[in-house]
Amino acid sequence: VKMSKSIENLYQEHLSEMFSLNKIEDYSAEEIDRILDRILRCLPNKGKLYKYRSIDGDSFENAYDSLTNGYLWFPKACDLNDEDTVLYYDPIKSVEEIQQYLEQHPVLLIKAMLDSPECQTKFGKTDFEERAFENIINCYNLKTGDLIEEKALIELAKLNIERPQAIHYIRQIKRFVNTFIANNEESIKHLADLHMTYNDKLRDMSYIFSMSEDYDSNSMWAYYATNNRGFCIEYDFQKARALPSEAKRKLISLYRVEYQEKQEDYSFIPLMEYYLGAKQDIQKIQSETYNILTRLISKKIDWKHEKEWRLFLSNTENKQYIDLVSGIIIDERVLNTENAKRLIELSNKRGWSITVRRKNITTTKHIYEKMEQAK
Repeated sequence: VKMSKSIENLYQEHLSEMFSLNKIEDYSAEEIDRILDRILRCLPNKGKLYKYRSIDGDSFENAYDSLTNGYLWFPKACDLNDEDTVLYYDPIKSVEEIQQYLEQHPVLLIKAMLDSPECQTKFGKTDFEERAFENIINCYNLKTGDLIEEKALIELAKLNIERPQAIHYIRQIKRFVNTFIANNEESIKHLADLHMTYNDKLRDMSYIFSMSEDYDSNSMWAYYATNNRGFCIEYDFQKARALPSEAKRKLISLYRVEYQEKQEDYSFIPLMEYYLGAKQDIQKIQSETYNILTRLISKKIDWKHEKEWRLFLSNTENKQYIDLVSGIIIDERVLNTENAKRLIELSNKRGWSITVRRKNITTTKHIYEKMEQAK
């Protein structure tokens, strides 16, 4: 179901704020309530979302434990399928772009590494020597690692440095660069490999709790509920209003997954500019942050049937004690199993609604019937 224009605008407002440079951990309780109210107005089904589960094995026991003890289990993105939380890019093209950028910005590269706390080598120099240092560094060919000495002499002459002194500076800088590279080989390698390991690191720090807009998706019942041998959990986000502020702070990181035919390859140059300190324009950094994060809540069009919404946290714990459960839907094929009986008993204790998924009289489609609560 598509959002109305006004609700869509409200949701885009949510994305813009959540994917800004603001630190959500610094928001007051009142600000958290404001954001929660906004996202609740954007959710379908008056705030209800759904998760499909098997009635058998460890999958059931894990789900049952979360229901009994009132928590949500956030797997790391790296434990999910390969479509989750990734940036799509062409590694060969990316290497060429980064190599070209570093060749064009040698001073930024060396200075960024010199300013790094991990840097083991410092170059003691006066302000005048710093200008000479930068001029000489500009004369290095990063592709070959060689200094173009004649070019360096010309540059130093522009600073009115006599040739003997210029030759002395060049020798000094060459020794420094050789020492610098030897002492910081790992840092240089890390910078070069940044884009190749980016997705792995990103997926390792990302924690995802996925839900669907629909409780009546046959494909979801078949795939996530083990060929219809399962149940569906209903989460009512309206219940979040009564939770403590710290729980709400986590729940506002809720996003609708966008499905795309094809995603354009990501360029790491903006990140490289940021890490090397070339671009400190706050608006550009914020724009790039938004660009990356919106890509991370996107999936290929093949997954569109899931109609997924996800809670997206970083560097946290798998187990989050947040209880939003309001109902259980059980397929009639497993209704008489011991595990289904455990679910029904627990639902009766907690006052959750119980719905049975049945075939209609002609067995052409499924119908959903409320089960009367036990007295």
